[in-house]
Amino acid sequence: MLVAPRVSGALAIAQNGNPSVFPDFRSMFRHLAVSGISGDVDVTVFAGTYNEEVYVPMIDASAGRVQVSRRAGDDVLLTQSVWPTSFVYGPADVHAVITFADGASNVTLRNLVVRVADGSTSNAALYSNDLGNSI
Repeated sequence: MLVAPRVSGALAIAQNGNPSVFPDFRSMFRHLAVSGISGDVDVTVFAGTYNEEVYVPMIDASAGRVQVSRRAGDDVLLTQSVWPTSFVYGPADVHAVITFADGASNVTLRNLVVRVADGSTSNAALYSNDLGNSI
């Protein structure tokens, strides 16, 4: 059951505080997972270093695909760093910077730089166990 109108058209991710723009990948993908899509969705990522672990969920699509790409000429870096916790002395690692949910499909990432944090023991920048179509 979807609880919001399906999405299509242009979306943006930027660290500028604009209320009509998603501040991070997490909130954009969450919105698409809750709403679903009804046509092509083109997501433009504006300049910045996005320090987050990105989870690409299954997105209910009656039609279309999702394409995420950086704005021409902008430098976009996806990385992650997790602060040490009580039993981890040094960088605590996440499994991957970008993880695709089992069955995730029709999502394209274009012209983004993905970097595992310096000193990390993580073994993957991108990960999925069971991809759907058109990843």
